[in-house]
Amino acid sequence: MNVLQLLGWLVDKLPSHKKLPAEFQDCVPYLYAGLEDRNADVRKKAHEAVLPFMIHTGYEVMARQAAKAKVVFSYLFQFKKFSSR
Repeated sequence: MNVLQLLGWLVDKLPSHKKLPAEFQDCVPYLYAGLEDRNADVRKKAHEAVLPFMIHTGYEVMARQAAKAKVVFSYLFQFKKFSSR
């Protein structure tokens, strides 16, 4: 199963579930990675999955994970800039 299929499956299944385990919030960074993927289809499916993820994890979890992702991506960007000199 690839990322595109997994995100599509989550988009289909998440709205019908009432309660998910707390560990589900560990999947949020992978959702954000899908939003920045090079493949347009993966980005589209990740975009469709944002709302179901937010419904189950809550705004606070999504915002906290987004802040963490910004730190990691800015670090990687700085490293790329430095290494290309």
